[in-house]
Amino acid sequence: MVRVKTVEKEDTDKYSMVEFFPISCHIKYQFKIWNLESMPLCVLVKKDSDLLRWIKVGETLTMQYYRNNDKVPTDCLPTTIIEIAKSNEGRFKNHYLVALKIGEQN
Repeated sequence: MVRVKTVEKEDTDKYSMVEFFPISCHIKYQFKIWNLESMPLCVLVKKDSDLLRWIKVGETLTMQYYRNNDKVPTDCLPTTIIEIAKSNEGRFKNHYLVALKIGEQN
């Protein structure tokens, strides 16, 4: 069982990239992590990306997080997709914001 913990801003600031394999997909995806006021931990996915076929809200995947300091090892953490929201205007037009919540093993 995965217990979802509250992610503090300091926690999300220490990571710069995340990579993962969606369930039933054999392609590894890597993204820059965005820390937005409305979504403190999210990735930006192009509207026509095949990834959108492979992920869904509520799904928990093991994701590998890369820290801002490349001398520190990566963290493999269970992560739940909590929201997938289309952006139709502004900076993220024609993209989806995929909000993530880091969990910890019980």
